[in-house]
Amino acid sequence: MGKEAIAQADRNEKLKKEIKETKLLIEMEKNQIISADTAGWGGETFSMKNFEGMMKIVSDMSDGKITAEQIASGEAQLTQEMIDQMHRQENIDEGDVKNKEDAMIVFSAGFEKIAQINARHAEIQKKQAEIDSTDEILKKKEKQVEIEVRADIKDKESKGYTGGLVLKGGLAKIHQGELLMDNDAANMMANAAQILSTYLPTSGTMINQLQMDRMMNGMTGKNAEPIVIDNSQQPTIINQTNVAAPQTRGPALVGEGRDKVNMR
Repeated sequence: MGKEAIAQADRNEKLKKEIKETKLLIEMEKNQIISADTAGWGGETFSMKNFEGMMKIVSDMSDGKITAEQIASGEAQLTQEMIDQMHRQENIDEGDVKNKEDAMIVFSAGFEKIAQINARHAEIQKKQAEIDSTDEILKKKEKQVEIEVRADIKDKESKGYTGGLVLKGGLAKIHQGELLMDNDAANMMANAAQILSTYLPTSGTMINQLQMDRMMNGMTGKNAEPIVIDNSQQPTIINQTNVAAPQTRGPALVGEGRDKVNMR
């Protein structure tokens, strides 16, 4: 959808929210106490529900010949029977409606509250009418976008399309064996591939060198250079060992000479 359609869709959501809030206000106003400043002490107070009962009493007991609007405008006056019924049924003080002028004040206050509620209803109807008229247009545009997306997918399938960059939002067909990734995952894979492509060409040489170093370290110690021996140039060395006979010493034997006896 275009920018205008998106803006209208956002406005419709806002209007729906406002309608919901207005309905709540209407319910609150229906439960509010209506005050009428009559000649009686403290005036008269009643609810919207009470006033609806009062209007019905006027209509029923006059057989429709008198209306509540006529009482409010002073064109007609309440009968004693009406006043008594209002007191019994709606708890309206007799002194607040017996006088014609007081009855006008009470009924006018009731109609003022009705006018406020009706104004809110009119506001709701106006907003709902805008929603209804634009919703139909938006649904048609959404349907058209869906048709275009399906046609685009079908066209790509006919060309052997199996994936790629998502150019616009909408419906998509996923093929078996495909892997869906977000942009972060795709960037990580690209970076990993770049690192591998840089490292692999020299990895074989590095491994061979490490293995050679390991072998030589095991033979001659760490970082020792290899020793090459040429046997053809080595002299032959013969070691001779002379072993001296042990000398024994002890007391002179019988018959030995004096000189030998004195030798030690």
